[in-house]
Amino acid sequence: MWKVLQQFSISKDLKDPVILFGLFWYVALTLVLAVFIGNLWAAICFSLAAYAVIGNDAVQTLMTYLHSNNDIPWKYLYGWVAAVLLWVIWFGFITGGWDITYGRLDAKWYADINVEWYIVIFPLILVFLTRFRWIPVSTSLLILSIFASELLFQKIVMKSALGYLVAFIASFFMWTIVEVTLKRAANQAKTKVFNFAAMLFQAAVAAAVIMVALGYIVIPLCLTLFPGLEIPAISTFQLWLYSLVAFLFVLGILYERRANAKVSRSSIFWRIAQTFTTVLLFSTWLMHDMVNIAVFLWPQLSVNIMVLISFIFLLWLAYTFRIKGWPVWNIVTKKTSTNEIVAATMIDLVYFVILLIFKEWSNIPMSTTWVFVWLLAGRQLAIRNINRVDVVQSGKRFKVAFQEIWKDFSKIMVWLGISVVALIIVRALTNT
Repeated sequence: MWKVLQQFSISKDLKDPVILFGLFWYVALTLVLAVFIGNLWAAICFSLAAYAVIGNDAVQTLMTYLHSNNDIPWKYLYGWVAAVLLWVIWFGFITGGWDITYGRLDAKWYADINVEWYIVIFPLILVFLTRFRWIPVSTSLLILSIFASELLFQKIVMKSALGYLVAFIASFFMWTIVEVTLKRAANQAKTKVFNFAAMLFQAAVAAAVIMVALGYIVIPLCLTLFPGLEIPAISTFQLWLYSLVAFLFVLGILYERRANAKVSRSSIFWRIAQTFTTVLLFSTWLMHDMVNIAVFLWPQLSVNIMVLISFIFLLWLAYTFRIKGWPVWNIVTKKTSTNEIVAATMIDLVYFVILLIFKEWSNIPMSTTWVFVWLLAGRQLAIRNINRVDVVQSGKRFKVAFQEIWKDFSKIMVWLGISVVALIIVRALTNT
């Protein structure tokens, strides 16, 4: 245990003058926030939750981008991500009636709990487990279990479970298609020269076929088989967005068949495509998970408080980029091919679509961590099943895949248990 603590000690970070300067302003801003809202414990909880959510949950949206663009200085990557963060929270604040959670703080779901000293324990647990490599944990389940009614907690768990089921099945079948296609093309020599215009045309045709099949075959069939199924209406903008996602995903498969990794990394097109995809994913994720932080300040948001919390977010985001991720981010870096730009872009595309669908489905919060972990699990199972890369012995393929999946799943279940215990403790202390 002591070796683990030494390995991930913050003493190394505290020797960095830039980090020390940021820490000073973090403490100062937290104290000023406490004065504005009149509750020191709520301000501390908010700041700790912001620290944990950015360090833990941002792995889902940013680590594939950072890992595959490690040749770019962190300051440049941080700049535009910070701009996206500010745009999402301020757009929600201005257009949503001072609500930066995009409707996920509906008053009817939350118990009226005053933030006292003992509430600080829960974000502290979150920070500790995040910092000391305990795999990505569900901030939604732990934080929202403090304030949520029993009914809301059940709905969060059910929606999260459905999310990981959809993510696992979808990613398994999609990457099975990817791996089979790439394995069949394994005998083709990868090259620096190929007809990219022809690839664009083929991808556009395939995307059009996919969207037509979804609109006129798959969705009507689902409605026929499940009459009670509610499918949210799709706007024209979303239709074009889904079409673009299908186009880029198919293009990624075609590109991976011919181009080597060096060509992919030097491709301006894929740099732009991945940046665009990360913007979509990061902004959608923020709309889901901002409730895990803002719940400590609700309903006291004002312009002054928004300015303060914007600086707090930017400080923790800068810290995360400066130390090049957290130990918990190994869940991405240890997965197959996540350091390749095209592969990382394809992961982000699928994850974005799943989050957007569940966002439009209902305003009930959900554990995006569960969705991401099981998306990677389905992908990893498909890769092991086809056995194209990181080849293992035929009889050990599923054993290796099961070990990789079980390692993540078991810790998620432990975290679910901790969240249930937290809900029971808070209800006992508050008598609500």
